[in-house]
Amino acid sequence: RIFENGIKPSRPLVMRWHRRFIPWNELESVYPSYYDVTGAFVSPFASSDGKVTQMGLGLEWTDGRRETIKRH
Repeated sequence: RIFENGIKPSRPLVMRWHRRFIPWNELESVYPSYYDVTGAFVSPFASSDGKVTQMGLGLEWTDGRRETIKRH
């Protein structure tokens, strides 16, 4: 979920990051980020190689770490 003062990631990311909330002021950059979902061969929106491209939210910290928040 996205809030005025930060982002609250989904449960899998909370488990990996051990943080329930990331304030915007801790991030260097936030931008749209695209990722492929494989195994979508039955989807009419899949390409011929069986991938569907989704748009997520890219987060970049000041130390260079990057993470893509995927749609659920």
